[in-house]
Amino acid sequence: MKTYVKPSIKGLGLLRAVTKLSACPDDEVGFNGVCILPTCWIAAVVFEEDFVTGPRVNLVRAWLHSEFEPSGLGAKLVMSLYRKYGQRVASVVKKNLILKRGFRKLFDKALAKAEAKYGTL
Repeated sequence: MKTYVKPSIKGLGLLRAVTKLSACPDDEVGFNGVCILPTCWIAAVVFEEDFVTGPRVNLVRAWLHSEFEPSGLGAKLVMSLYRKYGQRVASVVKKNLILKRGFRKLFDKALAKAEAKYGTL
């Protein structure tokens, strides 16, 4: 006689993936079936690219998370604020040409650093 084994979902992976709520890791969000880190709303606005598929947006996003954020306490604070308020700021920047120009200069610098690290588009 076989011994009884209590059913478990432990071996199936993340509960969210099993229940189909989201297949993305904890620090990522899903957009149209793609898992991405939830930042770069402002970059999408200033580069006038899609938030998920924009090539410059994705290059800046990768650089911000892999190079800028780990570079120090100040960078971690900036990224924390960006995650919390970036989407709201982007909606204001989208409507204001002066803010858009200012943020464009900032994100052009981030893009230049990303291109130096990962190659140009």
